[in-house]
Amino acid sequence: MASRNQFPGHGGEEEDRNGCRPVSSLPLFLDCRRLANLSELALYKKHNNRRYYKDIQVLKEKNMASREISKTHRTSPTSYRQMQESTRKKKTHHCSDCGKFFSHQRNLQHHQLIHTGEKPYLCSDCGKCFNHQNTLRRHQRIHTGEKPYQCSDCGKSFNRQSNLKTHEHTHTGEKPYHCSDCGKSFTRQSHLRIHQLIHTGEKPYHCLGCEKSFSHLNHLKTHKLIHTGEKPYHCLDCGASFNRQSHLNTHRLIHTGEKPYQCLKCGKSFNRQSNLSTHQRLHTGEKPYFCSDCGKSFRHSNTLKIHKCRQRKNSYRSGQKLDFKNMENMYAEENCVNLNS
Repeated sequence: MASRNQFPGHGGEEEDRNGCRPVSSLPLFLDCRRLANLSELALYKKHNNRRYYKDIQVLKEKNMASREISKTHRTSPTSYRQMQESTRKKKTHHCSDCGKFFSHQRNLQHHQLIHTGEKPYLCSDCGKCFNHQNTLRRHQRIHTGEKPYQCSDCGKSFNRQSNLKTHEHTHTGEKPYHCSDCGKSFTRQSHLRIHQLIHTGEKPYHCLGCEKSFSHLNHLKTHKLIHTGEKPYHCLDCGASFNRQSHLNTHRLIHTGEKPYQCLKCGKSFNRQSNLSTHQRLHTGEKPYFCSDCGKSFRHSNTLKIHKCRQRKNSYRSGQKLDFKNMENMYAEENCVNLNS
């Protein structure tokens, strides 16, 4: 058995008077292998006052190798379960409201703001309140105009990293969110959630003014403007006002002359997507609007309205009894032709 003053595997050389191993007595790799960490290596250098840069490099490589081995272990299902169990044991802070566990008291305190509804972080610019400081910081970028997250493909910048990641899907064409009902794919999870309301028929947003319901919150907000008469979107060129941002955007094309929607069949351009869709029916022959009375079909909804007006007008002239007043009211709102002409 080796004596206390000997190092196994190194020829039995003695320690110096400070109890440290002389560098010359040890091969480089074995020298570092016997040290637990960089702190011990620094101590070793202090006692021996020898070259140690190579020792640091070898020890770093050794530590990197250990980390790689650790990653390999994590791929094992058993090791992963053990790691999960270990993590759960570390989460000792318990939320009495929902039963969720947290590893730090401050994380629990932040979480509990969800239950209390408390929003202690105030925006000094607009007075809006938030329950997390990070959420406030993100919000403040609206006021500062700061957009720290830039797309490496096109240079476009965003104020949120999540928005950048979503934008990057436009370059890759990736649509990672799939509808389990119809298979349709989306670039955003929020778009998928909204789409799924089509299948469920759910309309969770209710108007208190008329009890009408909507599947999208934005649709409810837009609808409410009908009751208030508010038109918050103003054209800077002519002063015209609109109750929808999309209507303002479409209106602006009148001033710019821009026609961004082009027909791939004939090259004709339009300033509205709806106009392009209507035009494309010339090429496809599609006539999606049907008259329930005679079965005739039309390419345009307005053409169907005019057809119905003429039909009812002819029926009235032929002596059929019709509630003309109700019929007139029904079609007046649809910009029907003058029935007395």
